[in-house]
Amino acid sequence: MVIEDGSPFRQLPAALNRKQVLFLDGILYSVEMLDLAHLRLQRVLLERTQRQAEEEPIEHQLMSAAFQDAWTIVDSLHRLRGLLAQMPGVKQNSPPLQLFRRQTAIFEDLRNGVQHLNNH
Repeated sequence: MVIEDGSPFRQLPAALNRKQVLFLDGILYSVEMLDLAHLRLQRVLLERTQRQAEEEPIEHQLMSAAFQDAWTIVDSLHRLRGLLAQMPGVKQNSPPLQLFRRQTAIFEDLRNGVQHLNNH
């Protein structure tokens, strides 16, 4: 399978089955969404800091954009954790995966708390 658009993954091994390819595709999109949201969040917060330092008014939309990108990071991490937990052929007890789960557990708790706010 060939992936276009300048992706870091030009070609996946032919030995992968269709399900594995679909999981890897979902993982790739989740990571790309994380990266994009992180870059935008940095820019928005830098702009906010500069405006505050210059005592300029801060647009409400600027803060909404920051919250939207922060939520995209949280939600994408949730999706990535789920995909890795269910991906065929991934050893669930591997040290790198266990470390990733421990380091991202706080995002899972945050996401579930906010997503299910109406149930509490």
